[in-house]
Amino acid sequence: MPLKLAAISMVRNECDILELFIKINSRVFDAIYILDHMSSDRSYEIVNTLKLAGYPVKYSRLDNTHFSQNKIITSLVTQVANLNEFNYIVPLDADEFFTENPKDIVEKFVSISQFGLIPWKTFCPISEQYFNSTAPLYELFRARASEPEQYYKVIIGNEYAKSCTVSPGNHFASNNSHSCQPKILPLHLSHVPIRSSEQLINKAILGSYSLRLKPDRANGEGFHWDLMAKIIRDKNFKMNHSDIADIAARYALPNDPKIETPSLLIDGPRIGITTDSIEFKDLAEINNVKSFDAFISGIVDMGLGKRGL
Repeated sequence: MPLKLAAISMVRNECDILELFIKINSRVFDAIYILDHMSSDRSYEIVNTLKLAGYPVKYSRLDNTHFSQNKIITSLVTQVANLNEFNYIVPLDADEFFTENPKDIVEKFVSISQFGLIPWKTFCPISEQYFNSTAPLYELFRARASEPEQYYKVIIGNEYAKSCTVSPGNHFASNNSHSCQPKILPLHLSHVPIRSSEQLINKAILGSYSLRLKPDRANGEGFHWDLMAKIIRDKNFKMNHSDIADIAARYALPNDPKIETPSLLIDGPRIGITTDSIEFKDLAEINNVKSFDAFISGIVDMGLGKRGL
């Protein structure tokens, strides 16, 4: 019986990369479950268009300003696991891509009663011509030569997933019924956190505010969002390519000038293939004013609801 994989992704205003996320990862996954958390862009239209075109994507939406992401992801993982349709489940962000097929090796390292770890490889933009490129991820992004602090993402066996807890950021998992010493798979997960000035401003400012609203925010959780938001404000919201490239190269690094900015592998691995274009560019347009307005509206609505108005 062929090995089957499912991806689970919680997204918010990722219209610029969502089409490529689905197309590229569909080469690996048998199903992609997308939970849209209050997107004010055209994410639903992108997902629905690709679903109608035959991509194995399933869409649901969450409209709640106050949430605990890891609890929601954990709930989704356990729900999908209990369908008993997949061998492994991978929680992914919309800026993460498999360009190597884990089906070829995962069973050698991780049983369905265990979970494994996949190293992150961060990719950075070498141009701000994202929407003018035929294949933006393949052509305009290069991997960091090293990861100063190596992060990992989990791949979870179906039995382990049925009663597991996924950590914030999908970096680890635990299960009181299954002891597991996770193994690191000889793969990498391509990570593209920064794509353009508009996307960076949207991601950092709204992400930083969202974390400040989170009642159970862990110490240090999302510190890089606050760092990016401060840089953007210090730059008066005017970011050139040099600013963007530097933030991308130092993504998730502490704000310590003693830590050198990683160089890029110009001839290193690529994301996807040369034909991975954005077909629906009109749906992928980022509108920060609309995003910020929707975010404020959601906060106001939540506040009025608490006061019973």
